[in-house]
Amino acid sequence: MDLSENHLEFNEIEHWYYKEKFRHIKQSILKLAPGFQTLCDVGAGSAPFSRQLSKLFPERRFVAVDINYSKDILGQIEDGVEFDNKVCAADIYLLNDVLEHLENPKDLLRQIQEKAPGGSLFVITVPASMKLWSGHDIYLNHFRRYTKDLLLDDLTELHLLNLRTCYLFNFLFVPVFLTRRFSKKNIATQLSKSGFLQSLVAHLLINLDHITRNRLPFGVSILAVFQLGVGERSI
Repeated sequence: MDLSENHLEFNEIEHWYYKEKFRHIKQSILKLAPGFQTLCDVGAGSAPFSRQLSKLFPERRFVAVDINYSKDILGQIEDGVEFDNKVCAADIYLLNDVLEHLENPKDLLRQIQEKAPGGSLFVITVPASMKLWSGHDIYLNHFRRYTKDLLLDDLTELHLLNLRTCYLFNFLFVPVFLTRRFSKKNIATQLSKSGFLQSLVAHLLINLDHITRNRLPFGVSILAVFQLGVGERSI
């Protein structure tokens, strides 16, 4: 969760949106790097995914990195997660909704590559489609929402090898588009605790995503899993 949303009074990992994203991230790690030793969560904010992963992999090292951490939290360990403001060497780099906050995201990726050993995994999520641009993006200081092709162009240019790229929340695209198109624009966050009916509808639509295996050419978010080639430690 973005640090600007820390005032929200609910456990974000229990929200259907975060649950589904976490499912994809966990599956990617289990499939492609089950023996990892260190995961660096870049732009981690409140680090909900690292905290959850540390429960599944209690013997592994998790480092949450964010330039906005206060001095009080730096060097602390909470729920099995270390907090720092510098990227470390790791087997997996998790960038959950980070690149859209940066005017030049490739600069950050190059900085990570300087620390990353060959063969390390990059698990990345970004918001999809400028058609969904709204006050929520403005509130969170986004520069862009991505298409899959735009993200692929950025990552392959940096010699990262594409292992998997797909749109997430395919069947939520239309209701989200309509909501953002016809509701009054505001700059407040749109993340809130879901009621029973909203959660039920979201889960039903997400189950349709599972049937199509996220192969549709549209969605609300994008998941990309890339690998730094051996011998490609830095550019």
